[in-house]
Amino acid sequence: MQEPGAVEEISKFDYIDALRGFAIIGVIMVHIGQWIPPDSFLIGAIAQAGKFGVQLFFVVSAFTLMMSLESRRNISKKWMLEFFVRRFFRIAPAFYLAILFYIYVWGTGPSYWAPSGIDTWQVLLTIAFLHGWHVESINAVVPGGWSIAAEVMFYITLPWLYLMLRTIHRTAFALLVSIVLAALLRIVLKRALHECYLEPNSYLLSAFLEFFFLTQLPVFLIGILTFQLAVKCPGTQSSPAMTMGYSLLVCASALTAQTTGNLLPQSLLFSVGFCLLVLSLNQNPIRLMVNPMSTFLGKISFSLYLVHFFVIGLFREAEGLEEMRGNLGFLMSFLIVLAASSAFAFVLYRFVEVPGIALGKRAIDYIRG
Repeated sequence: MQEPGAVEEISKFDYIDALRGFAIIGVIMVHIGQWIPPDSFLIGAIAQAGKFGVQLFFVVSAFTLMMSLESRRNISKKWMLEFFVRRFFRIAPAFYLAILFYIYVWGTGPSYWAPSGIDTWQVLLTIAFLHGWHVESINAVVPGGWSIAAEVMFYITLPWLYLMLRTIHRTAFALLVSIVLAALLRIVLKRALHECYLEPNSYLLSAFLEFFFLTQLPVFLIGILTFQLAVKCPGTQSSPAMTMGYSLLVCASALTAQTTGNLLPQSLLFSVGFCLLVLSLNQNPIRLMVNPMSTFLGKISFSLYLVHFFVIGLFREAEGLEEMRGNLGFLMSFLIVLAASSAFAFVLYRFVEVPGIALGKRAIDYIRG
């Protein structure tokens, strides 16, 4: 395995970008499938499983950030402060622009995720990245904003996790504990908040219990474990082909798995498959998955995530598209939305994300004196 070197080299790991590319493809696929359900059971199941692209993002994020901390910790005494500055400027500029954009375009009136409309407190929580802590703000302002909330909470906890979970055994134990605690938390919160969210708004609580950071923490810990297996104990891995096979087997099994809902949600099973997928591509980045298209989509994946909701909304309102149905309609709509969203996302990436990253680097240079 190629050893992680300086910080700039991390971005050159094409398989990381490729994994992000497949993650965003899955996310767009599930949202298209909710609009135009495929006729085929297999295509429908694959489209539905696309929602776990978010968990692939989480696993890859934990994996790469652990690599980053490992390579940076001995470079600067202020490595923790620099980590927070770097992450803020990586995510905040595009996200803050998305807040303004969606409020301007979609307004603050009642919507699916905000049945009572969007109030000032929901906007303020979203600006502070704290919207993931309330049922009625977690997805209210920016569509799909729950994943950004969970990601930022992971940023806040990661330096502590990095210092505490220095071995595979510790991480595995923490993962086991987090799975149990997440299950208990879902049960307790459901009982405590059930009376507050009765029909027809019970879906808000169900979504919150699935999206809440602490229920997603086991997925991030799987990402940390993936890093430790890949970098610290490469001898524990099978051949890349076998690892890829195991990954496909786990993900295929998870498609129709009957899990014990609270204790082992489907997202956790997919995350195990994603762990194996990362390990396989880390050893052997096969061309079928790591190619110019997947890596390009991966580079713009954050912007693509933010804009594709708007693009889908545009196409849903377009005349003549209401006749699109079945497998062909699903595939055509997916390709159209992916292409259009990628065009918007590239502009956002080039003129917002990249300058934001550069500003973060200048801030770190200032901190270092």
